[in-house]
Amino acid sequence: MQAETGIRTTATRLTDAQLHEAEAAFRRLADAPKSLSFYLDFALANYRAPDREQSLADAVTTYLAFKQREHDQNLLSISQLDHIRRHLGVLKKWFPAVIVSELTTHQLTDHCQRGNAGPKTINNRRGTL
Repeated sequence: MQAETGIRTTATRLTDAQLHEAEAAFRRLADAPKSLSFYLDFALANYRAPDREQSLADAVTTYLAFKQREHDQNLLSISQLDHIRRHLGVLKKWFPAVIVSELTTHQLTDHCQRGNAGPKTINNRRGTL
C-alpha cells in the first residue's frame, strides 16, 4: 500500500499542523529550481514586518489629508484631488476590511483592470494607487 500512495510512517517531533504545512510547502516547491531551505533562508534574511499595521481605510484617510494639504498650497488642482478621492473610495469598497500590508499585487491588478478598462485607464488607476 505504501508503494501505491507514497505514504509512509515516520517518527517526528512535528505536530500534525506542522506536518501538513511542511507537506504543503513541498507541494508548492515541486517545480521550483531551489530547495525549501534556500527559500526559507532568503525569507529570513530579507523579510521585514511592517513597522505598524494600518487598515486601508486609515491609510486612505491619511493620504487624502496629505493631498488636501497639497491642494491648499496650490500644488494640486481640485479636479485631480476629486479624481483621487473617487478612486480611493472605490478601492476602499473593494477591500473594506483589509490591512494595507496584506494587499497583493494580484489583488491590486484585478482592481485596476476591473470593468474591461483600457491600458490608459489601467495606468491611471495604478498611478493613483
